[in-house]
Amino acid sequence: MVDFAKYAFNKSHAACYGIIAYQTAWLMYHYPTEYFAAIETSVIGNADKLSAYMGSAKGKGIKNLRPDINLSGSRFLPENDKIRMALCSVSAVSDDTACLIEKDRQQNGPFKDTADAFDRLAALKIGADAIENLIYAGAFDEFEGTRKQKVSVCRDYIDNRKKVNKENIEGQMSLFDIMPSKAPKLTFPSVGEYSAREKLIKEKDATGIYISGHPLDNVSELIRLHTNISSSQFKEEDSSYDVQNGDKVQIVCLLTEIKKHYTKKGDAMAFVTAEDLDGEFPVVLFPKVYEDHKDLKNDDIIILKGHVSIDDRGVSIIADSIEEISKMPKKLWIKFSSRESYNESEKTLLAMKNGGRDNVVIYLEDTKERWIIKNFGDIDDAFKERIETLFSPSNVAMT
Repeated sequence: MVDFAKYAFNKSHAACYGIIAYQTAWLMYHYPTEYFAAIETSVIGNADKLSAYMGSAKGKGIKNLRPDINLSGSRFLPENDKIRMALCSVSAVSDDTACLIEKDRQQNGPFKDTADAFDRLAALKIGADAIENLIYAGAFDEFEGTRKQKVSVCRDYIDNRKKVNKENIEGQMSLFDIMPSKAPKLTFPSVGEYSAREKLIKEKDATGIYISGHPLDNVSELIRLHTNISSSQFKEEDSSYDVQNGDKVQIVCLLTEIKKHYTKKGDAMAFVTAEDLDGEFPVVLFPKVYEDHKDLKNDDIIILKGHVSIDDRGVSIIADSIEEISKMPKKLWIKFSSRESYNESEKTLLAMKNGGRDNVVIYLEDTKERWIIKNFGDIDDAFKERIETLFSPSNVAMT
């Protein structure tokens, strides 16, 4: 090995790598926001890598902000120890389009409202698809109206505005030219807003990633307790993976696509697309597992136990067992400083018990003792808020 190293990894080569490693580490330590902004810019168009880098930035306490039609540019930008997403990270918005928007802001000032933005973007010949995706990504959130309202009027308004612009350019004259301008007026219909889940789906459709949250955010404690791997480890890097054939894995994930299939024997099985906080990955449910979970559907959250399978198509997970979160009893954890503290509150707490399927876990901080009060009640957000009011949010957690 020593002889091989003399020519395969000579000193000048090692010195170059050492310098680059030092410079990168120095930048990441002293200028983490600028560092991650540059890294994220370098992977625009690659949703998996962008999601992974945004997750790394979040782990360092650096939040990524949604795109903003008045603040974003063609690159990810540092903004008060946060990172503002680039306009061209949005589908159908090219680097050239983002530069056009930046230039228009420099020449004409910030966009004043939705109508002003629609008018000026239409004049730049930016298509309705790009504008709608910008709305879905949250780039118009600072203006009055919901995302759903803006999308509902966007296409017709842009088409009408382009028609007016075209007529003005062609110099079409009519009796009505002496009348005040008949440019389209922007009014929002009463269509409300997308649900939180719909918002997330549309953000991902528009950018390839979730921005304002993640469908798995509400099960963070379950992820901590029941996950031993990340989908980022399923990605190929330098012709290798961070996992090996047969590795046992356990992961909390969201189901996004389920394709039913039949074996040669006629047994039902399924090919599933699942995702965790870092990206998507394929899962195979063979007949024995699928038989017990035929009612699985998109958007279900599960605890998946399985093993890794690697072939020329990449990594997939073969399911050994599945627990459906919706069918699991919830656990509401309540922390008390001591047994005495619990005894003082026990009567009040037990008066709230109503015999539902969910459980309460009592945890004593001083002795680390814990016990379960089974069938405490049907625990929902309203019930959790009542408990938090009594015992402080910092002492209450849901799993």
